[in-house]
Amino acid sequence: MQDETEVRIAVIDESGDTGLTKKSSKNFINTAVIINNIYSLERIAKTVYRKKILNKHKRDQLHANKDNQKVHEAILKELSLVEYKVVYVNNKDYFKNLDLLFVKLAKLNVKTVYIAIRDSRRKTLERIVILGSKFNISIVFSTPINNKALQIADFVSWVIFRKLECGDEKYFKQLKLDQK
Repeated sequence: MQDETEVRIAVIDESGDTGLTKKSSKNFINTAVIINNIYSLERIAKTVYRKKILNKHKRDQLHANKDNQKVHEAILKELSLVEYKVVYVNNKDYFKNLDLLFVKLAKLNVKTVYIAIRDSRRKTLERIVILGSKFNISIVFSTPINNKALQIADFVSWVIFRKLECGDEKYFKQLKLDQK
C-alpha cells in the first residue's frame, strides 16, 4: 500500500461481546482489514479452505474459533503475501466502535466497507449506513458465505481478540497493524 491517496476497501468483523455480565468477555472489538483489492482476501479464504479443511461436508466456511492451527498458519502465510493494514477499536458499545473505526478508515482513504450482517433489523442496518455516510464511506452488507473476505476479517479479529482477552500473542505479532 504505497500511495496514501489510493482508494481502499475495508472488510470489518467483530470479536467478543457487548454484554456486561460475569460471563461476558472483557473486550469487544471491531476490526478492519484494509486492502486495495478485496479479491486478494477472497482468494486467501478459498485457497486455505480448499487446501486445509479436511472435513468439507461439515462446514462451508473458515471460522477462526473452530479452525485448527494448520488453518491459522496457512491464513497467516497467505496474508504475508499481500499488502494490507489492520486497524481495530476496543469498546463495549458497537456503534461507538464503528464510529471510531470509521474515523480511522476515512483517514486511510477507505471508501467502501464490507461488513457482516450482524443484526438484520432495518433500523440497525440504516444506522450503520448513516454512520458510514458521515465519513463518505459506502457500506456493503454481506455474509461470510457470500463474501469470503469476511472470513479473513474474522480470523484477524479473532487474533487481536485473543491477544487482548487472553494475552495470546502467538499470531498477533504477524499482523500488519496500523494503530495510529
